Amino acid sequence: LMRDGTPCEICVTGSPFQAVRFGCYRGSRVGTLAVARMVDSHRRAGTWRRDVDRFVALTPFARERFVAAGFPAERIRIRANGLPDPGPPSDAPRDGILYVGRLSLEKGVLVLAEAAARSRARITVIGEGPLAGALAGHPGLDLRGPCAPDAVQAAMAQAVAVVIPSVCYEGLPMAMVESFAVGTPVVASRIGSLASLVTDGTTGLLAEAGDPADLARALDRIHNDPAAATMGRAARAVYEREWREDVTTRALLEIYRDAVAAVLGDRLGDDLDLEFLGRGVSQRGVQDPVEVLVLHTVVVDQQHAAEAHARQLLGHDRTGPRDPDDARDQPRQFFAGRRGEGQRPLHERAVVPPPAQIMTGDGDRI
Repeated sequence: LMRDGTPCEICVTGSPFQAVRFGCYRGSRVGTLAVARMVDSHRRAGTWRRDVDRFVALTPFARERFVAAGFPAERIRIRANGLPDPGPPSDAPRDGILYVGRLSLEKGVLVLAEAAARSRARITVIGEGPLAGALAGHPGLDLRGPCAPDAVQAAMAQAVAVVIPSVCYEGLPMAMVESFAVGTPVVASRIGSLASLVTDGTTGLLAEAGDPADLARALDRIHNDPAAATMGRAARAVYEREWREDVTTRALLEIYRDAVAAVLGDRLGDDLDLEFLGRGVSQRGVQDPVEVLVLHTVVVDQQHAAEAHARQLLGHDRTGPRDPDDARDQPRQFFAGRRGEGQRPLHERAVVPPPAQIMTGDGDRI
């Protein structure tokens, strides 16, 4: 949702064909026409309401934009990005401001460069992108290029603050999640979801998007403010409460459970056993049928991918029509049955409707 360096929502509530004259998809009018036709076709056909039981949005702001675009509000659930706990933050002294991310226009790095020239804070930049050359040698910026994840985490833990100067709508930047996890406050643009993800003066500071002077003031303020450590502790508390991996995993499983319950209705209960074909699931000790469903999907998909690769290497893979007598062409089946009842493939069980479908904010269907 960005055009000419600023957010654009004309296609959210209006016709997607408006994007064609601007070539919004990869700068191509032809490519944009194809995408616009796809969006328009699905809108007219009611695909989102008919074929998807639950949508997953990263933030309340993202949910609002999906609703504005016509997605069914009652089917959109919020689930944030999660991150394994790196452990309690260190009390060691911190220094400098850190930027981690892609060096491109929408990330606001040119605004950051102007702010760096006005600020007294030392700003380290980790990342690569099309504007790396334009930023090289810029006063106030120390470009480090791409770094390994461990080095990025260490740099975040040593910084007074992490800056996210985006001029576009963000989802839930992992740079923010990672910063909060190591107890580092964030200076972010007051735009889109960032405006609500950072509590101004509590877990970091907000600056007007695209305003280098305001960003420089925020950077100088947090760099010299003893309260930055307090902000960092508040940021860590938010991570523990909302973004720790076990928290977000529970939230995702609840969405799966909700979607399955919407299809199965009162047939989803404690007396329902799900037993699946596929190796690896039973050894995990998972009792929740929805958790088994999720784990089985991952295990079987990995197993089939490995088998397909092996067949290709052995020269046994082939293209062409499917052979119903060939075991390789048999559909994957999972079984459902109540305790004490004979197991039959799910597609033969009239008591269980088809599996629910879930679509994430990135458009992936589960």
